[in-house]
Amino acid sequence: MLGLAAYVITEVPRTLPRNIGRKLALAHAAPYGSAPDGTRYASLAEREADRISGDVRKVLRHAGFDLRERHRRRLEEVADKVRKAESKRAASAEAQKALDDILARVETERTALEAIDLQVSD
Repeated sequence: MLGLAAYVITEVPRTLPRNIGRKLALAHAAPYGSAPDGTRYASLAEREADRISGDVRKVLRHAGFDLRERHRRRLEEVADKVRKAESKRAASAEAQKALDDILARVETERTALEAIDLQVSD
């Protein structure tokens, strides 16, 4: 029993890397492999290309979402500025109309005062 344990311990460094290397070589050299989703690949390069393109799509999706969100916030800021400017313009138009009304009344009063003949008798 002790001899078997010693044999296994001494042979593990030689057999384990060889077996792992053989399995990797078979996996990478297989003419057709298949992914869990049923996609068939001809080589490791195709599997890796698919994996990398999937990762790139995820990153670009995140970047696109971030860009859309910043654009939406900027549009809201501009719309808020436009609303404030329109509000000020409306208030200014009301003030201008009130001033025009006052000016018209002043002119009416002035013509009425000029029409009165102020003659002083001695």
